[in-house]
Amino acid sequence: MAKDKAISIRLNGKKAITSSEDQKEDVEHKEWKNSFREQAATMASSFDPEDLVEYEKNYDETDYEDWRPPKFSKKKAGIPPVLKVFAAAAGAAIIVGVTLGFVMLKMFAGIEEGSQETAGSAITQTTNTAEKGASSGSESGAATGDVNTEALAATVVQTGVFSSNENAAKRTSEIKGTGYAAMVWPQGEQFFVLTGLASSEQTAEALASSLTSSGVEAIVKPWETTSAKASVSEKGAEWIQQFPQLWKDSLTLLEGGKDSEIKAKWKNWVNAFPKDAGEQAKSLLSVAEGVIKGGNLKNQTQINMLSTLYAYQQLGK
Repeated sequence: MAKDKAISIRLNGKKAITSSEDQKEDVEHKEWKNSFREQAATMASSFDPEDLVEYEKNYDETDYEDWRPPKFSKKKAGIPPVLKVFAAAAGAAIIVGVTLGFVMLKMFAGIEEGSQETAGSAITQTTNTAEKGASSGSESGAATGDVNTEALAATVVQTGVFSSNENAAKRTSEIKGTGYAAMVWPQGEQFFVLTGLASSEQTAEALASSLTSSGVEAIVKPWETTSAKASVSEKGAEWIQQFPQLWKDSLTLLEGGKDSEIKAKWKNWVNAFPKDAGEQAKSLLSVAEGVIKGGNLKNQTQINMLSTLYAYQQLGK
């Protein structure tokens, strides 16, 4: 029989004898227990209570109180890069917008200021002009005022009516080629060509017949101006107010063909023109001087008188 074969003997149902291997393990276990007991006995015999007291004396409780567990910092979650880009773009846009806003505000403020300065300058210039005119009037003893022009009537010879001044001017040139004077009278959107003037329809018809025989078609019609209000100096108003009577007297003299007497009357009126009459009165004066000068055409005095009548009507416009 082999040495390592296990042999087991039981007594009263209990294992009494095991194999050689089991016996070896039991021996080692007993030796370990004995060794442990010997070490415990040695420690018990060598224990000194003073060692514990000495440890308590050397123990410092503050060492425990001062000790703190290490702090672990929690890393905060950072801003995503995309949000940083958007935030930077938004900030830049706000800065640019504010800057442009201030620039535009400054520009509009400058424009408004310039407009105010221009308006102020215009008001100042107008005021200075008015003050200058008032000063000039006071120095000469004349005051400014209004004059109402009178509506005047006559009978005229019409040789055309056109929708453009250019065509009307061509018509006057054609009439002058026949030896008669003519003028263009703008009224509304029409341009009338007038070739004669008379105080009565009978006298006007005689002139129209002469024109027709010369190859110029003409008609006779009543003509009347409108009244208006003009701003002139006091002396200028007095001078202008003499015109309606001068006009009526001149029409009467036309019936007798007394052109020389007409020129004499107009010369007296022109010579009475006051120096401080005003610009509007001067425009009437310049046309009236044409009546005195006359002309080489057959009806030149009539046309010069009509031209002065037109200037008189324009005083209030």
